[in-house]
Amino acid sequence: MPTLDQQLLDVYDEYNRKQKIKTHLQHLHVIIGQKEEELVEVTTLLDQEQEDLDALEGKNIYSIFQYLLGNKQQELEKAKQEYLAAYVKYNALISNLEDLREERAVLEKSYSSLHAIDEQFETLMKEKMSLLNQGKKLPAGFDKLTEKIANYRSKIRELEQTIKKGISAKKYLHKVMLGLQQIEHWGNVPPLEVPSRIDKKVERINKDIYVANNYLQKYEDELSDISDLFQLDYQREVNQLEFFLDQFIDCLITDWIVKHKIHNAFHLVVNIMDKITRLGEMMDYEIDKTKGYIEEENEAKAALVIGQIEAKDNPSK
Repeated sequence: MPTLDQQLLDVYDEYNRKQKIKTHLQHLHVIIGQKEEELVEVTTLLDQEQEDLDALEGKNIYSIFQYLLGNKQQELEKAKQEYLAAYVKYNALISNLEDLREERAVLEKSYSSLHAIDEQFETLMKEKMSLLNQGKKLPAGFDKLTEKIANYRSKIRELEQTIKKGISAKKYLHKVMLGLQQIEHWGNVPPLEVPSRIDKKVERINKDIYVANNYLQKYEDELSDISDLFQLDYQREVNQLEFFLDQFIDCLITDWIVKHKIHNAFHLVVNIMDKITRLGEMMDYEIDKTKGYIEEENEAKAALVIGQIEAKDNPSK
């Protein structure tokens, strides 16, 4: 059977995990609400763009007038571009919301499974404090050091998890970058058509953009969570990443679908990847620093035990 200390450490880990899930759920509720509002706006925009496209492709008086002036082809091309931009953003939001809602459902289930952890932690702490008060086994202050070590270990795990999320985001950003290079290699973006006839290669890049955006959002969530949980000063980086996320889809659409500015979109992706790399280096440094703190606390625990033994052996001191 595990010792009381080991039970405390295990339950403390679960207690911290529950707090993290709670923080993340609160953040998800806000994000989902924002995305749902944005979806309503984009749906309205998509309907309007569809009406404009149908009007130009029809044979009404305005369409005939534009044709006689020689402007119809230009107007039609512009309408297709605007429709495609709205269509891509609509799909991105639908995909993003599905992932966020699924993530929320999983977290709510996990949070519910930890409903009794607070009571378990409180019970074990009372038992531990009772032993300390009796002065039978451990020196005063030992429990505080044990708690600090558990907190440091939890911090390291969360940092490592956040780094992994960043690596996953970079993986899909790299795929987007390769896709943009391919388009540039072709010389021109394929002619714009209605969604059912969009080139398969372009569709593949669109899907990679959706996936990369979702991973970026999860990475930003993790970064925000560890900043709140461990009082780490990453708020500036969180704000910058949120800014990138706000413009990520729009900029890519605007630059390589509408304006055909491949270089702009390419450099946007490279900048985000560089930022994730720098953040990973910052977190690696924080992990190494925290491991040093654990060593110090373990040394302090050993010193307490040795001091207690010495005091027993030399009562005159």
